[in-house]
Amino acid sequence: MRILHCCLANFYIDNYGYQENIITKMHKLQGHDVMILASTETYLNNNKIGYVEPKSYINENGIPVTRLPYVNWLPHGIAKKLRIYKGITDALNSFNPEIIFLHGCQFISIREIVSFIKCNKDVKVFVDGHTDFVNSARNWLSKNILHGIIYKHCAKIIEPYTTKFYGVLPTRVDFFRTMYGIPSEKLELLVMGVDDSVVDFARKNQIRESVRKTLNLLDDDFVIVTGGKIDKRKNIHKLMRAVINLNLKHIKLIVFGKP
Repeated sequence: MRILHCCLANFYIDNYGYQENIITKMHKLQGHDVMILASTETYLNNNKIGYVEPKSYINENGIPVTRLPYVNWLPHGIAKKLRIYKGITDALNSFNPEIIFLHGCQFISIREIVSFIKCNKDVKVFVDGHTDFVNSARNWLSKNILHGIIYKHCAKIIEPYTTKFYGVLPTRVDFFRTMYGIPSEKLELLVMGVDDSVVDFARKNQIRESVRKTLNLLDDDFVIVTGGKIDKRKNIHKLMRAVINLNLKHIKLIVFGKP
């Protein structure tokens, strides 16, 4: 099947292990014809969000990626906040997808997706969500205007054509429901997975033994691992305190990432 993944509501970062990297890779490995339509927002120097030039290329998994420019009739700061792009309709018509998977629906140009679907009624649409009340809608303007009116409108106009809205955490399922008014029957939790194609499961026991030896872990230690972006909002300090307060020598906590 021709599956179009739209990463227009947020960043898209090559060579990372985010959901949009892994799920597109898996669809490619399953034999589907996959394309990624993305914003120019990405990581610069591997540590901060920035913007690259619009371009088309083949990514590390052999998947074509097209990074679309923002419209130039608005100041860049406004266009990137509202997420209004040039070239969506041309890309849709060229690839002619059978499935459209939207990684987030918070972009004004979603109207072009809706117009395409109205003319191609057999296309199935799925939307996932990575927004919650921890990382979004944290002040009055963001909650009541940006999400409460603008992004809610984006969600509601795509809703009639969407098979399922997936929250990747329970709190993100709730965000779809409470902030955008998506009905419960269209909501589902989509637990984020891992790229199991890079794990040699035939050597599982040897790998386990080697890693535990390297980290000085006993065979019966109960190990908790957390990491990624480390900041106060992730409450890793509370997890550390909880593990310390348990005072159980066979519980070990491993934290990785960059503060």
